[in-house]
Amino acid sequence: MIDKIRKILEGVDRKAALNILSELVGEDYELPTAGSMIKKDCEPWLTKEELVQNSYSEGNTDAGLIDLSLALGLAEEILNCYNEYGDIEFKYFVRRETEEEMEEEGHDENIEWYTEDERIAMEDLQIEFEIS
Repeated sequence: MIDKIRKILEGVDRKAALNILSELVGEDYELPTAGSMIKKDCEPWLTKEELVQNSYSEGNTDAGLIDLSLALGLAEEILNCYNEYGDIEFKYFVRRETEEEMEEEGHDENIEWYTEDERIAMEDLQIEFEIS
């Protein structure tokens, strides 16, 4: 089957081929995010294989660490391959406002208000993953 697809796409330039494959995957097989990634020629910079090979915790071959900012950067890259919306960027941690902060800001206490949590920076955190 793959040979038939290759024969059909023979002589078609890369951009046109990606558009054809994008439509096939996204619409005919109902995988719109995958279709958008193909159309935008989006290839995430980090693969599971690379993560597993390069991110083990010292002395533990069943778990590893990755910087939270790198993990969120990868999520941004994948999410931003989708065509329908503007780009997403994870900026900072938030927390619920305290009663004092809500009062200072004049916020209604019947609504949950959030503010940046300046005590935590994404660049300072890592996430542990485990291989199952």
